[in-house]
Amino acid sequence: KESAITGAFVETDRLPGIMMGLAALLEIPVMIFCGRLAKTTGLKTLIIICALFGCSFYLCLSFVTASAWSLLAMQVLNAIFIGILASLGMVYMQELLPKFPGQATTLYNNSVNTGGIISGYLVSKALNYGGSATVFNVGVVFTALALILLFFVRKVKVE
Repeated sequence: KESAITGAFVETDRLPGIMMGLAALLEIPVMIFCGRLAKTTGLKTLIIICALFGCSFYLCLSFVTASAWSLLAMQVLNAIFIGILASLGMVYMQELLPKFPGQATTLYNNSVNTGGIISGYLVSKALNYGGSATVFNVGVVFTALALILLFFVRKVKVE
């Protein structure tokens, strides 16, 4: 079997596992760094940065020629995207609803679950319509939409 990258350890059948492992390896330092950075930068700013990295990741998947090296390089974008979202998403929701921490957590978890169900349906439709490139294009659109909507988010004022 020929290697995907000449002289490298990445073989075609191992590439998905290496990509996932690399992203997971990079996410942990991102989570730790962003946890510290949140105190000075603010959660909303970091979530907006997260959305920018998400858009960049999906744009790269849509338009960059997929070689093993480019897919591995894209995992840096993916790790920053997932690392920020996984570590600060719920915290940001709790900051928006400070007097309702249990409800904020429930709202966040239900939103993630609902988004997973809806995205599964959309991915299947996009695959049927135009293949994997269409899935990534839809990812760009929805991540960009989320980015735009983040600019309209305000804290809930409860008297």
